[in-house]
Amino acid sequence: MIDRLQSIVPIRKANSGYFHYRTNKWRFDRRFHDGAPVAIDRPVFLIGTQNGGLTLLARILHRHTHAISVTGDHRYWAGEDEAQDALADILPEDFGWRRIDLPGYPDRDHSWVYGNDDFLPFYRRKADELDPAQGARYRRVLQGILRQHGSDKRFIDKSQSLTLRVGAVHRALSEHRPFFVLISRDPYAVVWGQATRNGVLSKLDVPIEQKVVLAAQHWRNSMQAALDDAADQAEVQLRHWQFESILREPDRIVREICDFAELPWESKILPSANDNIPWGSRSDAFNKRKWYPLRPGVNDRYRAELPDWAAETIHELCGDIGERFGYEAPDVLRRAEDSSLQAGID
Repeated sequence: MIDRLQSIVPIRKANSGYFHYRTNKWRFDRRFHDGAPVAIDRPVFLIGTQNGGLTLLARILHRHTHAISVTGDHRYWAGEDEAQDALADILPEDFGWRRIDLPGYPDRDHSWVYGNDDFLPFYRRKADELDPAQGARYRRVLQGILRQHGSDKRFIDKSQSLTLRVGAVHRALSEHRPFFVLISRDPYAVVWGQATRNGVLSKLDVPIEQKVVLAAQHWRNSMQAALDDAADQAEVQLRHWQFESILREPDRIVREICDFAELPWESKILPSANDNIPWGSRSDAFNKRKWYPLRPGVNDRYRAELPDWAAETIHELCGDIGERFGYEAPDVLRRAEDSSLQAGID
């Protein structure tokens, strides 16, 4: 019902007000700030890049009766789902956003730039770089979330900046057996989309060619950092899935993710036409096209408009990881490669 009423301005504003209340409820909830330590049972971190499919997966998994997010349990599955946003004021800087003054960049809004070559030294944290005091503070924050929303539940977070900090997160939570679910989206589509659509990159006063480079660096560095941290520590529990595979085969892929994260299967968590969006959800949740039906062709328009020069830039920076993840280069690059091979034969 609420999704049909969203067109009424007062109701939309009331929903937004409740959303912000739920997002900031921790500030005055005594359970969050005080209480006995509680066990942190196998937290699950959804990692990747913004606009890479993590919101859809987070909402699916947050519908699980064993799950909680930073703002609620399975009944509130479309609210704020990133600790890095909801708890920005209190998270240790190695686990959240940072204020960084770099010429030409905003000092706070780092979406789709925090992983580029300029920002990488500030956000990247390997296991041996973790400050133990920050790790202890982070554990106390997670315990506050659990006391507030369910001490016997599984915390599921999608703070994307943790993609660059898998090693540090694992070191801080190693005795609690964290799981890392790495989700990728076709770099040729998502990099071009981010370089040309509204967002932080669109506000930078640089040519489009440089925006593509920055977005490609962000995608490459994010994926490489997570893979490197998993390779450096054999005990890190990390697996990768394509966002596109979730759209094509949601039942099979989400089952695999649940099996990996040791969540018992609940078929009702999958999107369906009869789902009602919870009151106080994010505004974008009421756009049912982003929830059901799933759209396997979500990358088509970006692939179709991708210029040859941009495809070459993305291929140079992301092609090796993209191929490892199962993404095919655009036709123009494959034709050029075939021509080069044929010339070598001749």
